[in-house]
Amino acid sequence: MRSATLLILFITLQSYGMNTLDESKSVITAPSIGSKCLVLLNNRSHKVKYKQKLASLIERNIKLQHHKIDDIKVRQTLISNLRKLRNEYILVKGRVRFLSNEIVKTGCPAIRI
Repeated sequence: MRSATLLILFITLQSYGMNTLDESKSVITAPSIGSKCLVLLNNRSHKVKYKQKLASLIERNIKLQHHKIDDIKVRQTLISNLRKLRNEYILVKGRVRFLSNEIVKTGCPAIRI
């Protein structure tokens, strides 16, 4: 009885293995990411990393300004740098939003934003 069950299981597995579709011969393929989508995704990921670096620099600059700094020139430099960092952050944030919209518009398959 046990050997008969094993034989039936073996035959079933063999027939299942022979009937599976070969992906190279199949007409239906999984969606692939095109070269344009890859370029958009790479640009977006670089901009997101840059935006994160800018955010950390802004935070660091604010912490430095909270310390008592006697030198007026250093304080003015920190304020000037903070203004430049915030402007750059706003520009990068807009660019990331634009790239995200481009990814959605092009219809890149299987992409998570």
